[in-house]
Amino acid sequence: SLSLSGEKIDIDGLIEKIEEVWHTINDYTCTVMSYTKKGNKEERSIIEQKFLKPKWIHMKIIDGNGKGSVGIYNPITKKVKGYKSGLFKFIVLTLDIMDKRVASLRGQRIDQGDWETLIERLIEYNKQNEFTAVTKTLHLEKPAYLFFAETKDTIKLWGAKKEHIFIDLKNFLPLRIEQLTGSGEIVHYSIYKDIKINIGLSEEDFKP
Repeated sequence: SLSLSGEKIDIDGLIEKIEEVWHTINDYTCTVMSYTKKGNKEERSIIEQKFLKPKWIHMKIIDGNGKGSVGIYNPITKKVKGYKSGLFKFIVLTLDIMDKRVASLRGQRIDQGDWETLIERLIEYNKQNEFTAVTKTLHLEKPAYLFFAETKDTIKLWGAKKEHIFIDLKNFLPLRIEQLTGSGEIVHYSIYKDIKINIGLSEEDFKP
């Protein structure tokens, strides 16, 4: 455990609790405020995300870069179906998960932008002793745990070196992630809003 401001936070226990809560979730929807930067290029988007276990993912960009585009990941075929905004909206493409057209500016794939991937990273950071601090803070007026991680394996952060993860203190759900370079520049963040849990999604909800 890390002792901060006189209060000891049991990190193992906290990660276990986050995992425990994740096991009770079958589906979720949320709005993601997303920012990504690579070199001089920046992308800002607002995304409607739907998730159903084992790993059905539906992302629709409702504002910003790529507005109107939809991507749907099928965990059985491991393919992505979707369309870009604009004139050819009616042409639904089926693409391989490794296709650059379904990745972010920094190379993050559609099947890596969900909470399961995030929780797997939290578990991995803990196993590798990569947390530099865990504190309590406020995120948009909500009490939160804030995990600070620094990794040598920058591939798992698409080239970034550090990650800050905000987890809701009351319900143990993700609120925000930030990924940073070694010098502290933010190259990606996602803020999760309008979160709804176990609303009864089915595979029917994951069609283009």
